[in-house]
Amino acid sequence: MIEMEQIRISEVQETILLTATGYSRTDSTGYRNAMKKLIKELKYLERTTQNKKTIYKLTSIGRNYLLSTGALVIPDAPKSNGEYHAQLKQTLGKIVSAPTAKLDIIFDALKDGAWHSVSELLLASGYGRTDSSGYKNIMAGMKKLDLLEKSGKKTRFTDEAFNFGRPVDQKQGVDDTEQEHTIINL
Repeated sequence: MIEMEQIRISEVQETILLTATGYSRTDSTGYRNAMKKLIKELKYLERTTQNKKTIYKLTSIGRNYLLSTGALVIPDAPKSNGEYHAQLKQTLGKIVSAPTAKLDIIFDALKDGAWHSVSELLLASGYGRTDSSGYKNIMAGMKKLDLLEKSGKKTRFTDEAFNFGRPVDQKQGVDDTEQEHTIINL
């Protein structure tokens, strides 16, 4: 939970929490017992449901406990997009089931802030098809963290992935090469 807060995501979907903790199902006895203790007995977590999705949030009691025991050490806030991206990539690595090298390639391609076609991402990463389980897992993990936006058949990181400014200014939703340019002579 705290890793998610460090990348400014305070609400964590249950599917991400399951993957990160190694449980495969919410009806697992171990998972249910742990969540019951963390929510009802210790009051370290809050659980809500939004749009049929279960969301967890660390409470102030939980955060204070983790800080007081030293289990939680809050690192310095990232000072650049590079530092922030390193944190994002580390979190993705924990919730995505795919080869690390391929996750790195796709992440590194998208961190330039530009629009990329699916074929570009597939070619760069070595995946043959969009239905490859590794590719699907990487893209699903990025979507869960709200890192992706689409325009037509192209994808890029959202503005939230660039706390220190997008490296490429392409906010119109199309590549500069697709825009009509007019030169006016005075």
